[in-house]
Amino acid sequence: MEKWSELSGVLCDQWMPIAVKGKVYKTMVRPVMIYGAEAWILRRSEEGLLERTEMRTLRWMLEFTLKDRKRNYHIRHAIGVSCITDKIRVSRFRGTHMSSDEQMTTASIIS
Repeated sequence: MEKWSELSGVLCDQWMPIAVKGKVYKTMVRPVMIYGAEAWILRRSEEGLLERTEMRTLRWMLEFTLKDRKRNYHIRHAIGVSCITDKIRVSRFRGTHMSSDEQMTTASIIS
């Protein structure tokens, strides 16, 4: 809880540049959100929950409310992040690929 209070001081500071807030978010907050989700079998409802949580955090960082009616795309673009579910898919995909050496070994075993 102590670490979160330190991070929220950076993320909520109106004088802090948006680029710095984005870097802090990408290196400290997002990995915590993604950590468990990489091993889960994500259903649509859980993907939606992660996306809503991410957008709530990003809006909070930029001091936007839903009444401001800013599109998610514009908020993500301002901070420089992509959708969290896309990141989870990429990390899963990266883990299932074989290297070229492994493919050659597998091909030589099969033939």
